[in-house]
Amino acid sequence: MRRRPPSTAQRLVARDRQLPNGETLVRFKMRLRLVAGATLLSELLFVAHLLIAPRPAYMPIFGLTLGVTGALALLSGASLYASLSDRFPPDKVPRIAVTLMVATGLGLALVFNKLPWPAEISIPGWSPVTVVVLVTSIIMVFRPKVTLIAGLITTLGELAIVFALAERGLIDLPPVEDLSMRFGPNIFAPFAAALANLLVWRMSERLDEAEELGSYRLSQRIGEGGMGEVWRATHRMLKRPAAVKLIQPDRLGERGRAEVAVKRFEREAQATARLCSPHTVEIYDFGVTKEGAFFYVMELLDGVDLGTLVERHGPLPAERVVHLLSQACHSLAEAHARGLVHRDIKPANLFTCRYGTEVDFLKVLDFGLVKAQEATDNSARLTVDGAISGTPAYMAPEQVLGEDLDGRADLYALGCVAWFLLTGRDPFEGRVAAEVMFAHLNTAPEPPSAVSEREIPPELDALVLAMMAKAPADRPADAADIGVALAAVPHARPWTPDRAHAWWDAQRPSDTPLPATAHRPLSAKRGAT
Repeated sequence: MRRRPPSTAQRLVARDRQLPNGETLVRFKMRLRLVAGATLLSELLFVAHLLIAPRPAYMPIFGLTLGVTGALALLSGASLYASLSDRFPPDKVPRIAVTLMVATGLGLALVFNKLPWPAEISIPGWSPVTVVVLVTSIIMVFRPKVTLIAGLITTLGELAIVFALAERGLIDLPPVEDLSMRFGPNIFAPFAAALANLLVWRMSERLDEAEELGSYRLSQRIGEGGMGEVWRATHRMLKRPAAVKLIQPDRLGERGRAEVAVKRFEREAQATARLCSPHTVEIYDFGVTKEGAFFYVMELLDGVDLGTLVERHGPLPAERVVHLLSQACHSLAEAHARGLVHRDIKPANLFTCRYGTEVDFLKVLDFGLVKAQEATDNSARLTVDGAISGTPAYMAPEQVLGEDLDGRADLYALGCVAWFLLTGRDPFEGRVAAEVMFAHLNTAPEPPSAVSEREIPPELDALVLAMMAKAPADRPADAADIGVALAAVPHARPWTPDRAHAWWDAQRPSDTPLPATAHRPLSAKRGAT
């Protein structure tokens, strides 16, 4: 089975605390792969040598040597697997590398110090433990503090092993001069390795300060969709919370499809940034990461999308639907006035949230399929050949047919959303997407009042059906007209700010974790709201 590479977001998160700022998880894993692979190979060769042509000096401790070397080989193999696998959390990988260094050093200390010192050699040279600490620490580039502590545990641990063996009469201590020459480097090696790593870390931080000025630190994944992942983030300097959306290059397939997706993603950021309505999600920044992934940074919203809201709480009362749709119309009216068509209006892209002191404040998200009406060149048609862009349950008939679209396609989709909010299910359902799209073309929708258990004003019933007219000419002219019509809908009990606050205080929808994906089933559960 082909391993899925770590996402761009995982690499960005991993480098914040465990690795140098300019380091990535994938590079750190490559270094661990090198160290673990070299260690495993040397241990297997040593075991093979012991079994095939054992040296006389090792015969008194043959069992110990074979056991320790075998255990270290298993640990090295496990570390190598960790460097190749994506199942381990990013913060665990450096700990595995440190464990490998300490265990290897102490294992070597136990084996080599039980061997008798050659009588003809006064100074046998540096301890192999010192070499392990220096080489591993510098290759892995641990944090300086980690390097110093783990190095001292390993090198001083060797001295403890030597004196413990001598205390039990298992070995004879050599002269003091030989001890100092042999184990003197044990004291200084951790400090030398820590100093070297400190220099690397400082250079890395200076480079990143120049390259990532004003960038964001990712902390938690809060959503995932067809275009990529959405992560909770904090501005490194302003400490402002934000949401970062990234394209996952490994999910985009062949090159042509990947290029189309990246262009659509870039267009989403640019189109959304030009809109000023408070009911359109605000864009803070966008760009390309060092790994080549495209991203944009938007405001972090405290709330829930309308699809999840209905799934959890059932159909909404008519007065609340009017309140939410009016805000969506404010956003779409500006977009349409600027010649932009969203083309993917659906419950998952309408987000109700706390906004300052207000609640039930709606934001329109995900302008990834937005298209300028006046554009006629090939650059404006950023869809894959033969593909239909949008969500089948909320597609206007002309969108299903692949015809040119204007803002009235968004109004049709908004009518489908209204039908869903009032009834708790989609207006057209089918076993496959083609059946749903065929229904959009040929089946007249029922009035929401015929399906809903709630009371729906006739004016709202008629407006929803008008928005869902098959022919664009039969729909309201624009979003502003729908906003006026919504304001005229009579309610026995209006959705007031006090009522909205009472609902939010009681239900606390934003306290429930967001769904992992933006997808939801075609039908939703009913319940009281």
